[in-house]
Amino acid sequence: MKKILSLILALALVMSLSVTAFAAESNTATDKTPGTKVVTGTYIAGSTSDVISVNIEWGSMAFTYTGASAGTWLPDSHSYSGATEAGWSCVDGENVITITNHSNVAVKATASFAKADGTNLTHSFTETSETANDGVVALATAVGTQVSAAPSADIVFNITGGSISADSNNLGTITVTIAKSTT
Repeated sequence: MKKILSLILALALVMSLSVTAFAAESNTATDKTPGTKVVTGTYIAGSTSDVISVNIEWGSMAFTYTGASAGTWLPDSHSYSGATEAGWSCVDGENVITITNHSNVAVKATASFAKADGTNLTHSFTETSETANDGVVALATAVGTQVSAAPSADIVFNITGGSISADSNNLGTITVTIAKSTT
């Protein structure tokens, strides 16, 4: 009996909480004039900003200079065998700079080399995406590409002349500058 009485009381309480509401239009209409309302809008210009995001992966840039060798002396023929010229070498791939564009704009990457004081090196850059071999690569925007397929290019650095002494190991510094492409 208590349960039934509690249920009726709860139902009466819920019914007393409901309120009937009427809405009125802000523009009244008569039989002869329909209601109208002017619709207004505000324009706010959207903004887009250039975001430059580039990954630069460096090889070790460790080079070895091997001095010239006359080769091995062969006493039986009074001659040398296996003569080698002096030159620079680098482990395959360790002289590569890989630039990957994750920007919403096209970019240009420019590599430059500043020789250390006292060195007489000759260097060169070779690019995989350009033919000028000037240390400059142009990378398209990454908009619409998968991250794994982002525009990428390699710049290969080589030393082609000069030498170093046995007590020197600092050859210089490579700098890669990134800028928004103007083309």
